[in-house]
Amino acid sequence: MTWNEFRRRAVQRGWVFIRHGSRHDVYKKEGYEGLLLIERHWQEEMKTLVIIEKDGNGFTAFTDNLSTVLHGSGTTVEEAKEELMAGYRDVLDYYNESGAAVPDELVNLTFEYKYDISAIFNAFDFLNASKFAERIGISPSLMRHYKSGDTYISSAQAKKIESGLHQIGRELLSVML
Repeated sequence: MTWNEFRRRAVQRGWVFIRHGSRHDVYKKEGYEGLLLIERHWQEEMKTLVIIEKDGNGFTAFTDNLSTVLHGSGTTVEEAKEELMAGYRDVLDYYNESGAAVPDELVNLTFEYKYDISAIFNAFDFLNASKFAERIGISPSLMRHYKSGDTYISSAQAKKIESGLHQIGRELLSVML
């Protein structure tokens, strides 16, 4: 939650601004003895999920939990992500140039990514799908079908693949050179 959103919620709940403190704004609520101090320089990042999927022309990246839909597409995952980020910058530029307030959901926005199987092996193309499949106990042939997007993947298999990727990540984090 951003500072603006927190402040707006406090006002909606009956808190009234009294004064600026050295680092905080001070609010009081009728019938309540205490004060509410809201730090003015609070800048918590807002996170949104970007879904990256293979489509007929390559890959698409989109948000589905914002009122402003951000979208990008490209022949690679990286191109789709770059196009989505360019669109995000364009939206911010529009608000700034028009003098309109940037919606809170777009301020200090950071992105987390959810990939389908095709997209994960495109984004991290140094991963060998067949070797990875052997490591986690999935048929390499089946993994290649998952990677190409021509075979349905159950949620149990998707979780098994996700767990295997996370395990590799933990192992890499423990490496010292």
